Amino acid sequence: KVMNVKKTQMSKSTGYSLLSGISIFALFMFISSCSSTKKTMSKDGMGMHKNNSTVAAFIAYVDANNKMLPDHSYINNALVKLADATNAMAGENNYAITPDLNKAKDFANKITQDANETTHSDNIRKSAEILSDALQNMQRSKYPGLSSSATELKGNADAIKSNVLVHNQQAAIATFLKNSAGLLQKMN
Repeated sequence: KVMNVKKTQMSKSTGYSLLSGISIFALFMFISSCSSTKKTMSKDGMGMHKNNSTVAAFIAYVDANNKMLPDHSYINNALVKLADATNAMAGENNYAITPDLNKAKDFANKITQDANETTHSDNIRKSAEILSDALQNMQRSKYPGLSSSATELKGNADAIKSNVLVHNQQAAIATFLKNSAGLLQKMN
């Protein structure tokens, strides 16, 4: 009879130990899953998001076309996609953009409306200035660790000259678009 009591006590303690072990394991798994999906921001502001699809589409567009010199149609599409990507990133950050991105799109659309127009470079520059200002302002507010990339992008926009024909500054325009994609990639 003493032996049966010891066996019963032993099976109860084994059952409690097993139940405690399973509970601890379940708690550990729950905590792990919560921390791996949590969006956190490091002190440089990066690591806050996971691949916004509009931003990813702009980056893919620029990457797919980076081996050719940009023409008017490509530049128009890229600037419109950049405005959309900038707006999407601002939405992710609950950040109110101060420059009017629709104005940037309007300038971008003007470069494909009249082939004989001589102000295409001016419209590209105006669009690039609005977009680089918006990205730099968002960087200052939400991504302080990316200041050198945003400053470089602002310089790229300034390198696009209003009085120089587009085909004579395709490399400067391509650099602006490539570095815009790079900055957004870091933010995304």
